[in-house]
Amino acid sequence: MVAREGRSSSDATARRLNQAGPPSGGPRLSRAGLLLAVSLVMLLGCAKTPWVDRTVITEDVNGVWLGSMAGPDGQPMANGQVRLELQQRASKVTGSVYSSSSSWLGSSGRPSLSIEGSMADDVFTFRDDRSILSGELTVNGDAMTGRGFMGGRPVTFTLRRIEMASSVVPR
Repeated sequence: MVAREGRSSSDATARRLNQAGPPSGGPRLSRAGLLLAVSLVMLLGCAKTPWVDRTVITEDVNGVWLGSMAGPDGQPMANGQVRLELQQRASKVTGSVYSSSSSWLGSSGRPSLSIEGSMADDVFTFRDDRSILSGELTVNGDAMTGRGFMGGRPVTFTLRRIEMASSVVPR
């Protein structure tokens, strides 16, 4: 009878274990740990670096650029040539705009418009603080072309670099 009780109590224990399943902390803890690990990896993957670190700059606009601005009909928007003197540090660009005859852009070599902008890849985007002149130009070595606005009117820019930054003398 003792042997029979031993077998029946071990059978009862086995049945209880099979019905209850594994200990409560086992797989649930593993699933929770796995879920936590996956969540952390995903969050770290979504963490963003500062925008300056993400900006790819493939062109340099430092220097003096000379060219023209034309309206949609191809007619010059500023009589004479337009001159941009630009300084670039990382993606930030500052400078001045001059024109040989336009009162909006400064005459007699005096700047009337200071501009600020940025470089991203090969695109130079700028505007002045009075919102008179703005543009988005594609840079290709010593040439820049693109579209913008002068006094609210659409313009097309065509510029060539005539001096590198090391030789630029502020006016």
